[in-house]
Amino acid sequence: MAKNPIAQIRWYVKHESEHDDSTYDPDNHTINLLIINRQDKIYGILQKFYEKARPILEDTTRTHGSVNGSNMAYELHTITTKGMNPDNLPWKSVFDGQVRKDRELRERTSQDTLEIYVDSHISKLAS
Repeated sequence: MAKNPIAQIRWYVKHESEHDDSTYDPDNHTINLLIINRQDKIYGILQKFYEKARPILEDTTRTHGSVNGSNMAYELHTITTKGMNPDNLPWKSVFDGQVRKDRELRERTSQDTLEIYVDSHISKLAS
């Protein structure tokens, strides 16, 4: 019998390199944010994240879909914020459930992109 997916947020922050990049800003944080929940709940969770992580400079939806055999869905966003370090974000005010930093949500090579990783591992990630 398949496990029921757990509504959760997983995230990882990309740390920018300071060398040879004139666009580097130490106050900017790029976050890979994976939300697993019922589809009708994801938008509200994302809006609460926006409120706490302001200002949002950019948000890209990387992939989304359904968690097989359940009423759950997922969305992966890459979001750039200015000034809000996600380590200091009041996560309980965004989502009162399981929230965890996940190093596996890092960028990958072109042969195994982050989107491919999330889409192929969503059942494991949701358990």
